[in-house]
Amino acid sequence: MLTLRAALMLCAVILAGSLLAGCDSEEEPLVIELPRPTVVNDTAYTTTASGLRYIDLVPGDTPFPAAKDGQQVVLDYNAWLETGALFESTIFFGARPPISYIIGDSTVIPGFDEGMRGMRHGGLRQLVIPPELAYHSVGVGDVIPPKATLTYEIDYIGFVPGKQ
Repeated sequence: MLTLRAALMLCAVILAGSLLAGCDSEEEPLVIELPRPTVVNDTAYTTTASGLRYIDLVPGDTPFPAAKDGQQVVLDYNAWLETGALFESTIFFGARPPISYIIGDSTVIPGFDEGMRGMRHGGLRQLVIPPELAYHSVGVGDVIPPKATLTYEIDYIGFVPGKQ
């Protein structure tokens, strides 16, 4: 089974080849469709006391322990605004490397940290993060508007042994 990262990389390679193949023609340029979040029925989400909603799109099935505070994890992810606009990705934009961080060390928004806890290695989880667990009423420059609800799809691809 392809991981989210591998599937999106393959899509990007195919699209790039299509673009290059049409460079000499008079045809209309190819419009690239960015990935969209997986559509999930609202009743399928688990909602935490803080208002975070999450669902395991692909449950992790490895024998390793679930993610917890203090553990260093390695992840690929895509992130969308409520409009469906992809604003950040370790997969699609220039094939950035996966991120690595320690859960609970305050380097990511609180909703991302909360959503990682309990996730199983090898899994794919969707988080719907309310503004209170993201960037509140401030937003981030011209990218994330104030009071934005964010959707992340996280592919838990690895962890650093002993960093727990």
